[in-house]
Amino acid sequence: MHDGAVIIFNDKISADGCLLPLSHTNIKMFGTRHRAALGLSELTDAITIVISEETGQIAVAYKRGS
Repeated sequence: MHDGAVIIFNDKISADGCLLPLSHTNIKMFGTRHRAALGLSELTDAITIVISEETGQIAVAYKRGS
């Protein structure tokens, strides 16, 4: 499960190794993992949590508003 996203639904892992849509926002300082978290949050009501492989820093992305 190193590559790809883990989907958690109703407090259970429902899928792993998932590929997510990348954000087209111009954010060159972020890698693919962060762009995927943003991309999914732009298209859905999901809350995405991403952990940096380099620093271990945790970030959260979610769509605000309607």
